[in-house]
Amino acid sequence: MLRAASVLTATLMTAFATPLLAMSADDARYIEQEFEGVYSQSDKFVPGVGEVAQSLFRVAHVEGALLMAFSRTSLGPVLESVDRENQSINFRLGEGGRLATLQRTGGMARLTTPHRGTDYLTFVRRPARDDYDELGVAFLLAKGYEADEAERIVAGGPEETGPSFDCSQAGTDIERMICESDRLSELDRALSSLFQRVVSADGDAEFWRADQREWIEERNDCQVEACMTFEYQQRLEELGDIMNHLSKPAEFR
Repeated sequence: MLRAASVLTATLMTAFATPLLAMSADDARYIEQEFEGVYSQSDKFVPGVGEVAQSLFRVAHVEGALLMAFSRTSLGPVLESVDRENQSINFRLGEGGRLATLQRTGGMARLTTPHRGTDYLTFVRRPARDDYDELGVAFLLAKGYEADEAERIVAGGPEETGPSFDCSQAGTDIERMICESDRLSELDRALSSLFQRVVSADGDAEFWRADQREWIEERNDCQVEACMTFEYQQRLEELGDIMNHLSKPAEFR
């Protein structure tokens, strides 16, 4: 696979710091051989999504994650099944969303969704580095990242260091433990960013700040780094699921 795919893998892992759900090796190979590519679409209305600026449709898989996007609008596909007999893959539009199907026939593909029916796509080429980058940006935009932040992450630009708070003001053993650990600092920074996106998307700041204070109290019961790491990863997964839900179009929630 292209080096760009490994960059995208790092992007996905950076976004949520939790393992991706893996498809089988056989399914991954089949999707790579039969579906991975760049397609064109004649009109600009994307099924289940709405108007988009461009009509290029990209499909790829990276380390078990199925990725699809019209321009920078991700469909958030969750693989349901692979049907080799009918040369198709079935997937949900987001976690727990409605079923859709992509079927490949020669140089054409058919995308079928419950909102639009069937759209016909023309295969253009295999993905290049820029295509993986665009899929990475689309993925991060769907998770609530701003465009410039998503582009920086995909490009592998310089990242911030340290936790989300000023270590010179650390006043507790827990805060000092975070400051002394690169891993905990990274998790704390990722959680702070994700938490702000959840608050912004949901709008109920008072509720989420109270909820976060409860989680901090639970986190502070930890005495060792392994416990802290677990608490952060659990919280990232929890808020990540909530952000996935909030990122869906209203009709998918």
